[in-house]
Amino acid sequence: MADFKGNQSDTLKPLKTAPALTPEASASNARLAAASAKTSDHSLLKRDVTDALKTGGAQAQAEVRDLTQQMDQLQPGSGTKLAQEVGLKPQEKTLLETIGSNISTETKTDIMEFGGKLTGKEQAATALDHYKNGKGADLRMPTDFLREQQEITDAEGINQDAIGQKLLNEKPYRDQLLSIQDGESAKLLIDTEFKGIKAKGSSDLHYTSNLSNLDTDMDLTFTRKGDTLTFEGTRTNNWHDLYDWQKGTKFMKGMITGDEMQALPDSKPFKMFGKWEGSVSGHILIEKNGKLGVPKFD
Repeated sequence: MADFKGNQSDTLKPLKTAPALTPEASASNARLAAASAKTSDHSLLKRDVTDALKTGGAQAQAEVRDLTQQMDQLQPGSGTKLAQEVGLKPQEKTLLETIGSNISTETKTDIMEFGGKLTGKEQAATALDHYKNGKGADLRMPTDFLREQQEITDAEGINQDAIGQKLLNEKPYRDQLLSIQDGESAKLLIDTEFKGIKAKGSSDLHYTSNLSNLDTDMDLTFTRKGDTLTFEGTRTNNWHDLYDWQKGTKFMKGMITGDEMQALPDSKPFKMFGKWEGSVSGHILIEKNGKLGVPKFD
């Protein structure tokens, strides 16, 4: 989960199954909370939570606290009531939470923006400012910045390999390539996408995006010479992600929350994007059995 935008992840293990709930509902705290919101009888859930707290130690407390928070989001007050009934002590505020409770949201975002610039996270600071003042307009990210990120160049390579596999294994593409006669040429458009590029550590990309996507399109011309298909053309990469802050999330060790960010007067989620093009070439051998060999990119 990035500290500058809210992509909340569910990292806690589910609690022990409550007999009154279906197995699907107990698969995660989120589902358990959703199921509990459909009934006013939480006696079985209370029993299981109490048992978990007795034997599970700090991990169980973290799981139960997460569950009660999710319950409160779906049915205000229900999670707080359950926490009180099972004797779950309120979580102590961190130093940053204490500081955050005494200053305005606007001041906290100014601190984050200044801190981003000070520590070399220029794009995270820019995206934060755009969230506050950009009125939801799309924001184009610098190509040089995106292509400096190992995670994104890795995704480029993965997409290239995926396109090679499409040419080899998907019948419409395979049939079209095999229909090209010696000395003839044919054009072919093909695309693929990589979802969920995970930014590493505490990088600028992590605080800007955390999880993003890359679409790759190729416009290729294939020419057959004997048993070899050579190809060349253009490759277009489109990187994109939605910048937003989710309710119920905390950042900067609790100094600011997603709820506060959404409540800023002019704040709006927006699309971040980047686009770059390049040339591509390679060849495919047609094997003696008439099948295509593995595409080779130069």
